[in-house]
Amino acid sequence: MHAVALGLVDGRDVVVSGGDDSCLDVWDVVTGEHVGTRLEGHLLPVQAVAFGELRGRPAIVSGSADTRVNVWDPASSAAIYGVHTGADVQAVAIGRSRGRDVVLWGGADATACLWDVDGGTVVVLDLAGPCHFVALGANDRVYALTSVGLCAFQGGGER
Repeated sequence: MHAVALGLVDGRDVVVSGGDDSCLDVWDVVTGEHVGTRLEGHLLPVQAVAFGELRGRPAIVSGSADTRVNVWDPASSAAIYGVHTGADVQAVAIGRSRGRDVVLWGGADATACLWDVDGGTVVVLDLAGPCHFVALGANDRVYALTSVGLCAFQGGGER
C-alpha cells in the first residue's frame, strides 16, 4: 500500500487505499467491510489518493506511476474523469480554488498542475525539484513540497 485517504460516503466514514496492484479499495472504517467494487483503471502502482468533493458530491482522486490522474465516484465505483499527465504522479489533492472545483497533482517532472474540472483548463506550476506533496490552502493558496523545499502559489499560478 502506497497511499490512503479518509472520507465520507453515504454517511459512512471510509478509507480509500491504493498500491502496487494498480487498484483502489474503499473500506468502512467502523466495520472493516469493503465498500462497493474495486476501482480499477490504472496500469501501474497507485502512488497517491485524496478524498474530497466535486460538484457537491464525494469524489476520490488517484495518481499513478502510469502518468494518469483519475477521479472516481465512490458511491458508484465509476471513473468520472481521467487525465494523462505525461509524468509519474506522486501527489494529488482535491478541493476548490477561486470558487471552482479543482484537482491538483504533482510529479517526478518537477511540476504541479492545477486542473479546473469544470472549465477544463490546466495551470502548470514549475517547481525546483520533483514534487512529493501537494495541498490546497486558505485564500486560494496551492502548496507543493519538493526535494528542495516548499513552494507556495496563488490559485492562478502566481508565486
